[in-house]
Amino acid sequence: MELFYEVFHAMPRQGPGMDRCTLQAFNQLKPLLPPKPIVLDMGCGTGASTLALAPRCGHITAMDLDAVMLKLLADKAADTGLSDRVRTTRASMSEPDFPNGTFDLVWSEGAIYNSGFEAGLKHWRRLLKPGGCMAVTEACWLTPERPAEIARWWHAEYPAIMETRGNLGLIETCGYRLIDHFTLPTEAWNENFYHHMKRSMDAMLKRHGNSPDARAVHEMFAEEIRMYETYLDHYGYVFFLMQRTD
Repeated sequence: MELFYEVFHAMPRQGPGMDRCTLQAFNQLKPLLPPKPIVLDMGCGTGASTLALAPRCGHITAMDLDAVMLKLLADKAADTGLSDRVRTTRASMSEPDFPNGTFDLVWSEGAIYNSGFEAGLKHWRRLLKPGGCMAVTEACWLTPERPAEIARWWHAEYPAIMETRGNLGLIETCGYRLIDHFTLPTEAWNENFYHHMKRSMDAMLKRHGNSPDARAVHEMFAEEIRMYETYLDHYGYVFFLMQRTD
């Protein structure tokens, strides 16, 4: 796991995404939010989304379990003059220790899978003020049928993956009103994520002298990249934007 995280620590993002999509999602929710919303970024990693949102928020709490990533985020916030708007906190997404109704907006890009889409929507709802909003990205099947190889790979990695319409149904049953949803472009995967992953995993392998453990981690990431390059028409990340109903 140390080698796994070593690869991610050196990357600007820990999952597919791009500032353009982050801001598109925020701007769609902006009319439903107060002028200076109080935001929680769940599973923030090294803070790509946090730093894109911070200038547009009153305050943002960036939460993750990885202390190294939180330190990297805090340093970036200081370097960009955003320390007064960003607070980092180390905590589990499954047990967020905040009072009910703390936030105007709960955000999570590429991380809700750690709790599960349905469980995350249910457990995080209490954190929102009445009428508060949530924005999350989740891996979804984009086609009703898919090749056996990629179906087996996702079943092993994340068996809870569903088609987009399945997640849309859960949004309503978990107590939200759907505002919009859109699929992230391939650029969010290739240029903004896997391009950096390839460089970071190659550097990790070199640093560790091509050791068996380093090769195993390298091969795992290489297989993930191959799967996307081969089957990108069949799955992707979908941004789901919703508002708490009361």
